[in-house]
Amino acid sequence: MARENVDADKLARSLAAARQLDRSLQAFSRIFDPPLQTGRADRAFVAKDNFDVCGLATYAGNRQPVIEKATKHAQAVDRLMHAGFALLGRTRMPQLAYGGSGASQIEPTPLNPRDSSIARLPGGSSSGSAVAVAAGIIDIALGTDTGGSVRIPASLCGVVGFKPTRTSFPLQGVFPLAPSLDTVGVLTRDVATAQACWQLLQDRSDHSRSRTASMPAAGRIAVARLDSSWECSPDVSRALETRAESLRRAGYSVETQTLPWAPFTIHASSSVVLAYEAWQLHGRMLDDPAVVFDPVIARRLQSGRSISAADYAAALRQRELDQLAQHRWLESFDALLLPTTPVTAPAVGSFDENSAILSRFTRAATWLDVPAISLPAGQDCHGLPMGIQLMTHPQRERQCLEIAATLESADPYT
Repeated sequence: MARENVDADKLARSLAAARQLDRSLQAFSRIFDPPLQTGRADRAFVAKDNFDVCGLATYAGNRQPVIEKATKHAQAVDRLMHAGFALLGRTRMPQLAYGGSGASQIEPTPLNPRDSSIARLPGGSSSGSAVAVAAGIIDIALGTDTGGSVRIPASLCGVVGFKPTRTSFPLQGVFPLAPSLDTVGVLTRDVATAQACWQLLQDRSDHSRSRTASMPAAGRIAVARLDSSWECSPDVSRALETRAESLRRAGYSVETQTLPWAPFTIHASSSVVLAYEAWQLHGRMLDDPAVVFDPVIARRLQSGRSISAADYAAALRQRELDQLAQHRWLESFDALLLPTTPVTAPAVGSFDENSAILSRFTRAATWLDVPAISLPAGQDCHGLPMGIQLMTHPQRERQCLEIAATLESADPYT
């Protein structure tokens, strides 16, 4: 069979799977038929609904476009397309990417494919991207992570979610939520695929800085010591212990350490920055009668109105202090191992959207601006996926992915 026919057959199978499974899972805001490509392509990917696609409107989870017609592809989309990937579709997300559960009250909520008996949340805000990978429709999905929005859905859906240092992957052409926190990330079926994405998407100038940074002591992993304040389920706590033991068997020196931040300290400061920047960018939309708002997102956006410029500046100063202190603490270790989410996927309609529990362990990596990857870590007593997270030093993406690959090979998953 000619190469061109093989390529076409692969894309056709991906397209058919997307159409069949999306009827029940609601992962896609739009499926491209035929997939969009630059030259010959035999692999496909999907992109979250806040990535620009040339010639099309960008919605970012809105009913109305936030950009009427993009003049070019988002740079991450463009890089994958020029590397031989075709864009199969865009994936659903909570409005403006301002939601960690994946739920939406104005558009269909993507459904977690890991439970066929109960409709469960996928995590957010890269919700549709995680669902598409977990359902086997696709191997690579682009997402964004402002406080855990790649890693939370990766954990709840049982896939790999990788967030690099903020400047490592290009943000051009991605509709912002909070620019000082927004980070492009990927959701993939395995670590090797995440490594391939890093090679294709990274900004080389950023990577060159990583090679001159001082390296930590070799072979040491810190494992989070959990107490009741972290509200981890017993199953998640056991999964953390199991993965720590796997790293010991792989030759690492593993030390249990009290996390150098409390459950709510980083969350409080990062919430000030997130709410202030989101309000400054998008607050005017609340006064536009043509814009239909999810009431949960409207309340979150409204919360930024009362934050003063002085409070915002103080939070940014606190971020600098936190980064200085936590980066210094991390210098003694190659990586920190901790849960991704303390609980597994809640049922649709049962989750308190005012709760911060899903982002309890993910906010830190974005606030400190360090690479982090969520790996599947088995299933809880209800058969639901759990996620374990690795954090490394700024610009140490290669090290983060290498340790993740070691852990994945020690604990293979399906």
